[in-house]
Amino acid sequence: MILPGEFLATSEESVGGQGTFEEEGKLFAAVEGKQVADNRARSVSVATPTVVRPLAAGDYAYALVHDLYESVALMEFEPVSRKGERIASHNNYAYLRISEIQRGYTEHFRDFLRIGDVVKARVKEITSLGIYLTIADSELGVVKSHCARCKAELEPRGRVMVCPACGNKEQRKMAAGQHF
Repeated sequence: MILPGEFLATSEESVGGQGTFEEEGKLFAAVEGKQVADNRARSVSVATPTVVRPLAAGDYAYALVHDLYESVALMEFEPVSRKGERIASHNNYAYLRISEIQRGYTEHFRDFLRIGDVVKARVKEITSLGIYLTIADSELGVVKSHCARCKAELEPRGRVMVCPACGNKEQRKMAAGQHF
């Protein structure tokens, strides 16, 4: 296992490949991984088990609702990565605009989301002002929520969420077939 910054070869012996950098005639590992030397091509590279890429519009994420305002919700999110990939984000917080809850008019956030809900979302856009999510598609929405009365985990029943402990019924914008 090679760690970032480890010496690999001199630039006179080999050409640096993927996962390397050159400094003062020496080749060093830029990433963690396994050293791969190609004697025929006289090159050295570092193979990584995972590929790191930046967060992009269209990526899916699971998000926890932290705060609700009149027209925007503040959410802490974690991007969903595929096997062999890691998604890097410069920020773990994102915004959900009220217009991105469903197609059509939405008057109040509380009719669809509550603080503490976990939602499956998609990255709508990334700007200098922040990361914006959407849950307007049918497969996106609340996947886990708790009762406002007793804090027990709610269960989906048809178009409403029902508390198994106290029987309280609450409305949420649920993700189709996606519940923990």
